[in-house]
Amino acid sequence: MAVSFTIGYELLGDILLIDFGLDEDSLGVIYAAIFFANALFSRSSSYLSNKISPLNGIIIVLVLFGITYVFTPFVGVGILVLFTLLRNLFYSINENLRIEVLNKNIKSSKRATALSSFSMLRVGGYSLLAFLSAPVLRVVSPVDYAFVFGGIIFIASIGFWGLFINRKLR
Repeated sequence: MAVSFTIGYELLGDILLIDFGLDEDSLGVIYAAIFFANALFSRSSSYLSNKISPLNGIIIVLVLFGITYVFTPFVGVGILVLFTLLRNLFYSINENLRIEVLNKNIKSSKRATALSSFSMLRVGGYSLLAFLSAPVLRVVSPVDYAFVFGGIIFIASIGFWGLFINRKLR
């Protein structure tokens, strides 16, 4: 699921904004606002972690991330910019929660190996999906791709929630 966040964060967000007609200057302003918002909301992951488990927090954020892509075909540019802001916030929250789950559940003697392996799998998965997405995006509009991408994320995250609901992770 980490790969889906990375694809949405690194690849699809910018493509959608450009597809909706925004220029480079607008993207710069939007991402400056996103950076500021991320700084303000970076502590929300600890709130989620304390109120619910970090794993449930990841799944909730993933569901919301997917929903913003599912609704992309039905919104205008203003809501798309808001969705982009939310997706980036969700990405930041997910990263903090993901690191917390990994650190709590990996023995310290194997932590460096496990974290580097996880990072390699994530980057490798992102690279493969980005490579496979390029030809698809030449044929299918970014909005349609986002709709399907969001639907897959939404369904997969509900499935993961079902798998992990009773799992005892620290």
